[in-house]
Parts: sequence; C-alpha cells; structure tokens
Amino acid sequence: MQGVPVEPSLLATLDRGEAAAIPLAERLGATLLADDARAREVARERSLVVIGTLGVLLVAKKKGLLVAIRPIVIRMEALGMFVSAQLREAVLAAAAEPDS
Repeated sequence: MQGVPVEPSLLATLDRGEAAAIPLAERLGATLLADDARAREVARERSLVVIGTLGVLLVAKKKGLLVAIRPIVIRMEALGMFVSAQLREAVLAAAAEPDS
C-alpha cells in the first residue's frame, strides 16, 4: 500500500498490506476488508469491524446488486481461494442459494 504507513509491530505476523490497512481502518473508523484469519483476529482485537470477500458478496446480493453469488464463489475457488465447506454452506444458505 503505497503512501500508507505500515505499523512495524504488525509486521511480525502480518504482511505489509495488512500492517498498513489495519491502522488506516482505525484512523478512518472504517470497516476492514480482510480474508486472512490472523489479520481478522488482530483487527477484532483492536475493535474494528471486519468483513471478508464472501461477506461483501452477500451484502451485494441482499441489496439487489447481484442476482447470484454461487457462480462467483465457484470461480473464486477455481482460482485458488480457499473457502471452508462450513463457511461456503453458511454464506450460500444466507444468500438463499443452498448447496445442492
């Protein structure tokens, strides 16, 4: 993240982007978009609201911006994103697109 200061203490466990995004979200009072489990844990310890990629897709569907999220989830998994079976089922159920 060019131009955004990295918090050095976070570099021991997080990558540079997360070490910059977390303090930035704190300064802005913003929701943090993060999928990495450790980054999410650190953000929550700092009282940040965190949402992941699947959460963003779910919000978009509920707002009528997407017709379906299943094809997007399938494509993301095909491109190498790991999604646990439990999370996949929960998100698709919440989107009224349960696994068949």
